[in-house]
Amino acid sequence: MIISKIYRWILAIFLIFIAIFYIDWGLLKDSFSSLHIEALLISQPVQVLLIFIVSCRLSILIQNNCNKIIIFFQAYILSIGLNTILPGRISEIVKVTYLKEWLNIPFTNSSVGVIVERLIDLLILISLILLGFGSLWLEFNQILMFATFFSFIILSLIFVSIYPDLICRFIDKFSFNKFKENLKNFVLRFQETIKSNGFIIAFLLSIFSWVGSYLMVYLILKIIYGSGISMNDTLIIFSALSLGRAIPGLPGGIGIYEAAIVISMEYLGFNFSESLATAITIHASQIIFVTLGSLFIFGKKGIGISFFIKKLRDKL
Repeated sequence: MIISKIYRWILAIFLIFIAIFYIDWGLLKDSFSSLHIEALLISQPVQVLLIFIVSCRLSILIQNNCNKIIIFFQAYILSIGLNTILPGRISEIVKVTYLKEWLNIPFTNSSVGVIVERLIDLLILISLILLGFGSLWLEFNQILMFATFFSFIILSLIFVSIYPDLICRFIDKFSFNKFKENLKNFVLRFQETIKSNGFIIAFLLSIFSWVGSYLMVYLILKIIYGSGISMNDTLIIFSALSLGRAIPGLPGGIGIYEAAIVISMEYLGFNFSESLATAITIHASQIIFVTLGSLFIFGKKGIGISFFIKKLRDKL
């Protein structure tokens, strides 16, 4: 925890240093135009549709009634919105607490659903890298590391799906009786989820949402640059921002996200200022609606943390 805080402070200081001494703010301001605002606004309906799709995915993984999809949608809005002010992926917990309070979904079920969807996204991201779209900024040994990690995830999923009883017997050997049953229930629920038909549907929805995210970035770039940008160029930029988004850092991925886009765009021949203006526009398109929406939901319904703490105290 202390190392993580030090890392974030160093990153923040480094970004401030870059902002003060490297960025030409006048040139950056001139790089913005009405096209950036137009792209930002037009992309918002696509963003809402993509959030709705991943909300359906989570509902399917939890095997819950999709008639309550609006609650899943709200949980997703809260999680993504709060990610702009919380570091790492802490805001993922909000999905679990919110679904427990408003749909009374057991913590085990929702936790498994959230972890499985993150694993699916991670597999898709690594697949992009292994297909060569990350080779511009990754060394061979780093790509090999991703391949090893990809194989480890796949083998782990297969092992859990085939040998859950073996894992449960291993858990029984530990002495922490209070959480032993919860952990075994988690393993059994995990196995049930990845062996269900819903897992296949969720995987397909994930691919659809990733393609949709790519098309959203392409839409933004096409509005700003017109014929000056191609789908192949967009794929390079999209793979870069996906990698940047996956790296834990400051809240909302601020700094790393923009840096990843700028690096890829400079590689394609764009200058620094216009690349940064575009990076800010793309990032803003993904956080403005959800941040405002999350603040509204938070003010009206909360996030379920107090409910979660109360339940946890009752169990202890």
